[in-house]
Amino acid sequence: MPRTQKPCPCGSGIPFVKCCRGSQVLSSLEQARWRRAAQQLRFRLGEFADGPDFAWEAARAQDLYLGCLDINLFSSYDSFTMERCFEWFIFDFELLDKMTVIDCFLEKEAGNLGDLEVTLLKDWAASCISLYRIEEIVPGRGYKVRNLLYREELFVREPDASGEIEAGSVLLIRVLKVGGEYEFSTSGLVVPGECRDSIVEKIRNERRAFLQKNRTKSRKWKSYLKEQAHRINSLVMDLGNEKRTAANNSPAGESGKCKDVLAVNGWQDVLAIISGSEVFGLIKVVKDGRGAFRHATAAIFGEFRGQRKPPEVPAARPELEEETSVSGEARLRTVLGHLTLTTRFMVVTAVNPELLAECKRIAEEYFGGLIEEKASRKHKREDAPGEGDVLSWPSPRYAIVAGMVREELEALGCNTRQLRSALKLWFDYCSKERPSIRKTAVWTAAVIYTFAWMEMKDRLKQQELAWRHGVASSTISSRFRQLCKSLGLKARDMRYSTEKPPVLRPPESSPPNEP
Repeated sequence: MPRTQKPCPCGSGIPFVKCCRGSQVLSSLEQARWRRAAQQLRFRLGEFADGPDFAWEAARAQDLYLGCLDINLFSSYDSFTMERCFEWFIFDFELLDKMTVIDCFLEKEAGNLGDLEVTLLKDWAASCISLYRIEEIVPGRGYKVRNLLYREELFVREPDASGEIEAGSVLLIRVLKVGGEYEFSTSGLVVPGECRDSIVEKIRNERRAFLQKNRTKSRKWKSYLKEQAHRINSLVMDLGNEKRTAANNSPAGESGKCKDVLAVNGWQDVLAIISGSEVFGLIKVVKDGRGAFRHATAAIFGEFRGQRKPPEVPAARPELEEETSVSGEARLRTVLGHLTLTTRFMVVTAVNPELLAECKRIAEEYFGGLIEEKASRKHKREDAPGEGDVLSWPSPRYAIVAGMVREELEALGCNTRQLRSALKLWFDYCSKERPSIRKTAVWTAAVIYTFAWMEMKDRLKQQELAWRHGVASSTISSRFRQLCKSLGLKARDMRYSTEKPPVLRPPESSPPNEP
């Protein structure tokens, strides 16, 4: 009697052996444990390195790291540079006792670490930055990369993988082993593929000169990369600065594209339609540390077209997604555009006005009464726009942060006037600095902490916000300093605080001033 075939857990209705078996779609429970342990360990490492015991060493490391860079390429409040500097301090910087911060953490917390944490720390302690070429991009899953300095090919898990980084680009980044997978440690330097040969040649020449000068040093690549990581970072920044791709600092789908915004009434129903329709390809769903929905991105597809040989597609035409039919015929599906869905609005993007109009027509057809008029035409005010006025913000991602800030402050009991003040603070900063937004949760926590610092008597703790949003408290502190420096903020700032500062009056016993 044939064995009963169970349906695949992915919900396709197809038997498991014919669907997801053998693929990487389903993660084992063991790997889920590794991921959870790695996430918690990164948070603990950041807290440990940000402690007062390493304050002097951190200042010394920062001077050394930033001292190698061209002063015109960064500022002391550049979040991208400071984040990479902090990572280098944890993994590679030698303290006075020749240990690294991660070595100290492993030694001090040995009694409070499980087997998974110990294994992760030992693997991470041996890691180093290197040059990787992006061989393949799997949207929503990760990148296939090849090490350009020594033989190594890896698949790096990255749920946010999208078109932000082009295939063929070169990354200077650290890759960490997490169980049976690999993950990027932090943000990386991205340079165009045409710079690959010159960068690799320059690093090889620098290493050759270093080994000739220091003949007692290990000749292994990893030893050299760990010891000279800060200088290699400076070298790559210098060589790649002029042609560095803007994709690393710009949200996907914004640069060089047409966009329009629709107000959403019932995002849950919209997301359900996106997930269940073949017209849309769900790329990723982003949630905060508590599991609450923040935003989702999806591709908008055109019709299938069967071709024996895929035609060459000009750069000005929409990209094509290829599938194979049962007959073996290549089926090309046009990607007309993309959409970003939040709890309050939908941003639709395309490469030209004609495709944008087609994307809007599809959205109106499939979502019907769930979308309203342009969000930018609603709630017009003379002061800072709300999160629904997306086109008034310099970038839709700034509006996404505004929406997250509004929701959390409402949960904390803030009134309408306070909400407007917090959004005005964020709008003023975005208009002035145009910050790059890689993780919306980081800026959300920073804006909330900054507003609480100015407005609330019972100020929120950085550690509490960091845990709630799944980020490091040191990162919140860095963004807080950026906001304060850029806007010149102070407690009870009259521009953003809803409470007036106390009026200083002379004591009643004091005589009136003489004319």
